[in-house]
Amino acid sequence: NTLDMGLSGMMTLALCGLLLAQRNDATASEERNWMLACWAGMALSVMSKGLIGIVLPGAVLVLYTLVSRDWAIWKRLHFGAGLCLFLAISAPWFVLVSLRNPEFARFFFIHEHFERFTSKVHHREGPWYYFIPILLAGILPWLGMLAQSLWQGWREEHRRFQPQKMLLAWSAFIFLFFSISSSKLPSYILPIFPALALLIALYLQKASAKSWITAAGIMAAIGAGGLALAIRLPYMKVDPLESAQYQAAQPWVIGACIVMVTGALVLIWQARRHRTADLAISGTIMLATASFIASQLLLIGSEPYGRYRSGLALVPAIETVLGPETKLYAVGLYDQTLPFYLRRTMILVAHPDELEFGLEQEPHLWLPTLDAFIEQWRKGPKAVALTRPEIFAELKNQGVPMRIVAQDSRRIVITNDLNTPSGLRTDHP
Repeated sequence: NTLDMGLSGMMTLALCGLLLAQRNDATASEERNWMLACWAGMALSVMSKGLIGIVLPGAVLVLYTLVSRDWAIWKRLHFGAGLCLFLAISAPWFVLVSLRNPEFARFFFIHEHFERFTSKVHHREGPWYYFIPILLAGILPWLGMLAQSLWQGWREEHRRFQPQKMLLAWSAFIFLFFSISSSKLPSYILPIFPALALLIALYLQKASAKSWITAAGIMAAIGAGGLALAIRLPYMKVDPLESAQYQAAQPWVIGACIVMVTGALVLIWQARRHRTADLAISGTIMLATASFIASQLLLIGSEPYGRYRSGLALVPAIETVLGPETKLYAVGLYDQTLPFYLRRTMILVAHPDELEFGLEQEPHLWLPTLDAFIEQWRKGPKAVALTRPEIFAELKNQGVPMRIVAQDSRRIVITNDLNTPSGLRTDHP
């Protein structure tokens, strides 16, 4: 449920439209229609998350051309009809929004693209290897096939259109593009996984028994390592309020690891008994099924912890002191979950986060300093505030009148109404 997932879906439409349009046996009408699908995918990608929806595919096409020397592909892109379709889909919204909000164009096209890419303005920075562990974890259970698949794509024989080189260029460029960016989040490289999946699928058709055993061995090792970690889960040094969540997740994590190890061992047994041709089906089913079941078990096991982190258990206590006209503050933080559960927006205090542009347009929706908040808190009507434990301690040291309504290990909810019966709730897992 992120913009990056929508972007990935639309970019995959663009990629697959291009692959189907440019295949060597495509008819003239198939080429035109699938290229229009590609242009539509890029337009929807731009609608999803901005200019990268066309900049990234365009850069990939340039890289592919240089690597494959397929210069003629530029004559088969149907630029005229494609650009008309692209603009018809993407331009109206941007034009209308910019006319209604003159400040939008500069913020969106300059700040959200160039400044975000080249600076650490939103504090989303990370080291150059930031996406490597995300790639390795995200490609499971096919990690043992990844290097071979990439190598096979690089060695694809020369012909009019070379789809594996296109997939390789797509994966490599997007990965490197976000690796050098000054703004990094795990979901940024989601668009490369469909391309990697296609490359791996092509390799699986003729993978050797040794390759299957390697892939299974890696999954078995990860499962065994996870099993050793799962045994230690209840004893990990975490906040006391969170330790019970780890303990509750332990049987699910153990179950997931057992499934991974069992599936891997069965596949190794199959690889030693069956022909390579048979493994393309049976091996794929075994690895996919084992990893799917394991991932679902992990998700089930992490659900209580996710609910705890979201603050959902704090909502009933907050609602007891939150009236229709009660102001709700977020002091020194921006919580993305409680506003949803409470169905209320929050007045931000001393922490604009990524909402800085909107707050510049509507400055009455926030307080820029903690002192301004304290002043309103002391003299104002009944209010409720959400803050971090360290800021709560600072407010307490300054003698700010407040009563705790609810709390967990990450946040404390307070009110300036000291007369109503206590609604204190500590979120015990």
